[in-house]
Amino acid sequence: MTEIILVRHGETDFNASGIFRGRADVPLNETGKRQAALLGEYLSTEKLSVIYSSPLIRAVKTAEAIAGHHRLGVNIADSLNDIDCGSGRVYR
Repeated sequence: MTEIILVRHGETDFNASGIFRGRADVPLNETGKRQAALLGEYLSTEKLSVIYSSPLIRAVKTAEAIAGHHRLGVNIADSLNDIDCGSGRVYR
């Protein structure tokens, strides 16, 4: 049976401040980097055969932290991108 593990990216300064991000390509902050590293360690014993990520850097970096434990690459899937909120406005 195929099992799918869904993971949300680590923390960014925007989501820590309650700012809606949408497709704004906001990177992980230091807490988010630690969260991604810990998640990678936590999932290191899982048998993973493929890893997909949205193209947003916060998601890619989180996926890479997991992939590194499995000697896998990260497959970027545009269909996993966040919702498009328009012309780059930031909402609180």
